[in-house]
Amino acid sequence: MIIAVLTGGTLAGAATSIMFWRENKRIKKSEAQTSEALAKKEGASAIKEDASAAKELLDVLRGTKEHMESMNQYNKKATTALLKSLEEKDTVVEELKKEMQELKLEIAEHKRKIKGLENTLNEERIARKELEQYKCIVNGCSMRQPPLKNESA
Repeated sequence: MIIAVLTGGTLAGAATSIMFWRENKRIKKSEAQTSEALAKKEGASAIKEDASAAKELLDVLRGTKEHMESMNQYNKKATTALLKSLEEKDTVVEELKKEMQELKLEIAEHKRKIKGLENTLNEERIARKELEQYKCIVNGCSMRQPPLKNESA
């Protein structure tokens, strides 16, 4: 009887061990499946978040591209305007150089005329001083040049 109790107890223990082992295996398998499903769900959520972030980034990039294109157009317009201004400036500078050269020639001509007039005045002064030496201031002098109108020479 003791053997039967021991044998029955051992068989029951062995049967319980097998059942416990199978139950543990089934629980672990169920936990693995749950964990895998949860990971898939999290992965899908992460993919959705990544897709949303990628969409936002794409929108930002499109806005940046549009802004850069508008800046390029503005820069082209500004560059064209500056080049036109430079060309106009060069034209004006050339015209002013020509005008300045003409004015220099005109100034030189005026200086030459003034110098000629100064020389004429100096010669006239010298001639008058020389003539004053021979001028007779005595009334009725026969050597007076030019003779007075009321005198008879």
